[in-house]
Amino acid sequence: MNLKVYLNEFMKYHDCPLCSSRQSIDYFNDKTRSYLKCQECFLLFVPPSFHVSELDEMKRYQLHQNSIDDHGYREFIGRILDPIALRVKKGGCGLDFGSGPNPVLATLLKEIGYEMNIYDLYFASQDTVLQQQYDFISATEVFEHLRNPKQQLNSLFKCLKKGGFLFVMTALTDKIVLFSDWHYITDLTHVCFYSRKTFEWIARKWNFEISFIDKNVAVFHKK
Repeated sequence: MNLKVYLNEFMKYHDCPLCSSRQSIDYFNDKTRSYLKCQECFLLFVPPSFHVSELDEMKRYQLHQNSIDDHGYREFIGRILDPIALRVKKGGCGLDFGSGPNPVLATLLKEIGYEMNIYDLYFASQDTVLQQQYDFISATEVFEHLRNPKQQLNSLFKCLKKGGFLFVMTALTDKIVLFSDWHYITDLTHVCFYSRKTFEWIARKWNFEISFIDKNVAVFHKK
């Protein structure tokens, strides 16, 4: 069997949630769900039929015990807080997208001189904040949860002022040796997985500049 026939037999006709391509190949299967890889934007994604309910997703988020008094968590958050402080002038207005039940990052940014709004689908779902313009947007451990990243990226990028920044923290697939052992896929609320090539595709698509400042942190800059 030649390669073309093999790929055609295993092609999965699911619209990619990022680029809408129907050219997605079966990438991996475990006991709970399947994973597809888009051949256009290189996104790895879980088909909607395997998504958990919104109720179960919210219950999962409520288990998060992130606290501003937790030194370890503050150090973790520093991986995105420090790049913001280096690139955005104090007094700038930001949006913490996917702030969760305890908006620690927004609180810390306020403490050092930024004006902050928060948005979270389950804990702070005021759509009016998505109709404003910002100097920067942070998304910490959020992108892997996005069920419709194309729509949500459109919305976020429109919220940025010219010259603004989107700071994204999510574990990238580039350094994964064995996908089946990757801790990120054990969380069933994680449905999209990105590589540098995926983020570079996003930057080209929306005409942004991109830089990678940490193994799991990317910065999109609106030209």
